[in-house]
Amino acid sequence: MKKQLLFFFVAASFIRVVVAQDIMLQGWYWDYPKTTQGKYWCDTLALQSKQLHDAGFNYIWLPPMSRAAAGNGSNGYDVYDYFDLGHGPFPSSFGNRDRIDKLIDSLDKYDIVPVADMIYNHRVGGKWENNGAVEGWIENYNLTKHNNGDVCYPSDRYRCILPIGSNTGLGTGTYYFKIHSASLSGDYYSKPYTLRINTKKVTYNPGGNITEAEPNGGADCGQGNNTIQLGRDVKATIDNGGCGTDEFALTISSDDYYSTGDTMYITLVNDNGNYSDHFIYGLWYTGTNSDKQSNIKYQTATNFNATLDGRGKMNYLDFKPNGNPTCLCGDWDGMLFFYDVDQYVQHAIDTLQVWTKWMMQDVGAGGLRLDAVKNFTPEFTGNMLDYLHDQGLNPKMVVGESYDYDAGTLKTRLDDVYSYMDEDTKNAMYYSLFDFNLQSCLRDACDAFGYDARNVFSCGMHASQQIYKKNIVTFVNNHDFRDSSQATDVDRILAYAYTLTNPTVGIPCVYWRDYKSPDHPAYFNDINQLMRTNLDFIRDAPNVDYISRFSTPYSLNFISGGGSTTLLYQLCGATGPCLPDRDVLVAINFSGETLMVNAGVNTSSPYHLAPGDTLTDLLGRSNFDYTVVSSNSQVYLEVPGRSYSVWARVSPAQPVVISAGGNLTFCKGDSVILSFVNMKPCYTYQWSKDGVNIPGATGTQLVVKESGNYVVYSGYSLAPLAASNSIIVTVNPEHPVATISGNTISCSVSAVSYQWYEGSTPNNLVLVNGATMQTYDPPHGNYFAVQITDGNGCSDISDPVLFNPVGVDEVHGVREVELFPNPATVELQVVLPGEISRIEVSNLVNQKVSSVSYNRFSDMNLQLNVADLKPGTYFIHIYFTDEVITKKFVKQ
Repeated sequence: MKKQLLFFFVAASFIRVVVAQDIMLQGWYWDYPKTTQGKYWCDTLALQSKQLHDAGFNYIWLPPMSRAAAGNGSNGYDVYDYFDLGHGPFPSSFGNRDRIDKLIDSLDKYDIVPVADMIYNHRVGGKWENNGAVEGWIENYNLTKHNNGDVCYPSDRYRCILPIGSNTGLGTGTYYFKIHSASLSGDYYSKPYTLRINTKKVTYNPGGNITEAEPNGGADCGQGNNTIQLGRDVKATIDNGGCGTDEFALTISSDDYYSTGDTMYITLVNDNGNYSDHFIYGLWYTGTNSDKQSNIKYQTATNFNATLDGRGKMNYLDFKPNGNPTCLCGDWDGMLFFYDVDQYVQHAIDTLQVWTKWMMQDVGAGGLRLDAVKNFTPEFTGNMLDYLHDQGLNPKMVVGESYDYDAGTLKTRLDDVYSYMDEDTKNAMYYSLFDFNLQSCLRDACDAFGYDARNVFSCGMHASQQIYKKNIVTFVNNHDFRDSSQATDVDRILAYAYTLTNPTVGIPCVYWRDYKSPDHPAYFNDINQLMRTNLDFIRDAPNVDYISRFSTPYSLNFISGGGSTTLLYQLCGATGPCLPDRDVLVAINFSGETLMVNAGVNTSSPYHLAPGDTLTDLLGRSNFDYTVVSSNSQVYLEVPGRSYSVWARVSPAQPVVISAGGNLTFCKGDSVILSFVNMKPCYTYQWSKDGVNIPGATGTQLVVKESGNYVVYSGYSLAPLAASNSIIVTVNPEHPVATISGNTISCSVSAVSYQWYEGSTPNNLVLVNGATMQTYDPPHGNYFAVQITDGNGCSDISDPVLFNPVGVDEVHGVREVELFPNPATVELQVVLPGEISRIEVSNLVNQKVSSVSYNRFSDMNLQLNVADLKPGTYFIHIYFTDEVITKKFVKQ
């Protein structure tokens, strides 16, 4: 029979000073509570620092902390002001600088390294400025450039302006805007765009959208045009034939602009990011009967000179295109996110390096998560790490996000960064990447019916590319995976069972929502158990043998389950304090049925298993507490469907013997000490009372003050726990409970004597004279408790109960009556809707109270003197000529 297993997570009672296995927590998720909701997520993390440390995390990846363009409801990837982490009363999404400082202090206290999320690829939220480089790119784009792979500039990242009024020579009249594709490539034909023109004076026109009507090529095409208006969106498409032009006629009067100086603002944004190379190639103005296209200027929101403290300034020369060679294409130069920083511009490089140095030195980040590293050059990353090292800053964790599922591509990107790092930098830190390849295989193993789970063994940067584990961060889910095609969804704990028990594949990262999100299936206890097993028994194991791999040399006899749904592997060489240099077996069952298998194991060097060895189930998920290596080097394992477990070469847990240091029967208020001796290293101990674990009771002694059956469970890590002898403690008298039935309060325990107490609050009770029976009928509402004494002279008092007598309810009428203040202490104001005939006050059992007087200030306002009433709940009855209204109030 399988032993009963009490599932719990506690730090092992035996104190161990160890160097922790690296495990990182992504300490946030996409829609984490923001400060715009009145929430400070940085405070949430600060309050949980100790708990996270005790669980085994030594790194925590924080969300982007800098000021975002979209305000404090953003996740921060639209980074605006690098050096503003929430100034004064204006917090960022994550918090403000003072609170973030307190978070960093809390993490430092508990030896958790904060990992800052750094966005080097792009920036957004600057002020509009003239950008001749973008103007040149757009107007000089042609078919040759298009065919060579150059990409058109995104139409949602610029606007055109045309100064009018004052001394510009432009004002009242008709403007003919001529728009076509710069390259005339068929790739852009029929792409939709929205034209909108407004002035400072006319920003909006309620007339609704205008739909382009073809043909509208205008005079250049011998066709008519479309008339448009200021402030209205014009829905159009790139022409795919004829002269390829859309001409729009805009007539403005002196009422449409400020004559002292105004501007036409012109946008030509494609729909849904489906970009095309259209631009205004001609602008005929009737006021001068000439073309004014050259008066049009291009602007981008790339002026970042108005930062909080003057640091982190940039302008359009720090972004692509800026005159430097580019194609605006591919991973490095593509305009995928906002305004693309040019990491070859020295000013941009200096700004980003100083920001990173400040984030480490001033803010206190000990690690760096680099966003979108595939989208900028590896030279920049390598030089950044050299710069930090030369400044005496060696981040303990540097992990890049390269969103690539091909392991070979990930290796190339990793190698490229190392090729730009100096030798002393390489010796001072590790640069790593998230292993998207392994994540995809684990996702398929969990979610895809029919997928052969054995593929996992050959997946990932380590298995397929032989990359060192310190250069890899494994993960199961993250903030970007918000749909089923990306996220590991079904029984994702099986994927964590692999990443948290196989240290050869990389440093594991746990996603917050998988760990403890309240509105998402989370695996808090399961992940804690896996981490504890890792830290105690598996840590840094350098050797792994995939027993159930394809073409395995080991005998596998599946009674149920099968090879395609089983991951079975053997580790050795661990440095964990509980199992140094011993062997561990892990089995993960992706099948829906119980895995039952006789499996061969490795008994050759460097592994240490031998016939006769006992392997104990550390997690208690098998149907048997342990298994024994047979004479033909096999073990029998059972794992329930969609589950896992871990076995270590240790003997089954041995129970302790507990004893009492005094009488086991005593009066309430006294105590007895229960204890055991010979606490073993790497054992976990847990005291329980009546089968329920006592929080925090993990030591050799327990001070007992309550009746109950006490037992200590002990064992390795989270193995099936061995139960000690039980000791029954009796505390007299039995704890009384006050129960209410109707207008009577009764004591649950028969005793020699009783004494009732009452009070307006549970903590302010006074003796009720004459109330000395097992039952009591209070004359009014209040808090009540009963003290009893038994035949041994032992006393105890019940918990207070709030008594509201049955008998009177509020009565509402057609009129409204207001009482304030309620509760009242001396006076109660009654606001009336009209004339009344009389007023009465009663207690909760409808007994009239005569000790209340009142003053009438008007027909609409009475003032009751309630100073002489005892504290409690009362009713005021207000008599009108045609109805009676009853209202409740409380006297304090």
